[in-house]
Amino acid sequence: MDPAVTAALIAGPFTVIAAVGAYAAGRAQARGAQRGPVDAVRRQHQRDAYAAYVAALHAYEAATKWDSCYERAMTDAHAAGVQPGPGLADHVEERARLLIAAVSVDELMRTGATVELEGPEDIAAFAMIALGAARQIWMTARRPFSSPADHAHLLAAHGRLSVGLSGFVKAARAHLNGDG
Repeated sequence: MDPAVTAALIAGPFTVIAAVGAYAAGRAQARGAQRGPVDAVRRQHQRDAYAAYVAALHAYEAATKWDSCYERAMTDAHAAGVQPGPGLADHVEERARLLIAAVSVDELMRTGATVELEGPEDIAAFAMIALGAARQIWMTARRPFSSPADHAHLLAAHGRLSVGLSGFVKAARAHLNGDG
């Protein structure tokens, strides 16, 4: 057989394999070029959702701090002319509880729902942990305190909110920066 024909028969399958490989690489490159802008827009939506949720968490955390609410209730009691005495502490504690109960969780639920939709799963899980702690604060503060344990439950829920907020921020930062 002619050496040129033999060379063509041997090179033919390799040429086909090379052409298939080049075609697959070209498709992957085109898919990447198309997905790049889509991924960038998605990442920006996630960043916006996470930032709104973190802002809402910080606002809720600040508005429901026991010490701040107790101090405000004490100031209100003095301004209303409540006289110092045995009932003042109970009055102020009740007023502080009511101040905390009046803080709405609606913004947390709205922004948390967006985070839950944007994902990914681990970020959504951290968001729901923080939201659960905030709802626990709200539910505990809505009931009159019948024992010192009620106050302790409120403080414990606030601690869980702080931990949940930190966990969410850490996980969101890692996701957005490509570390996780």
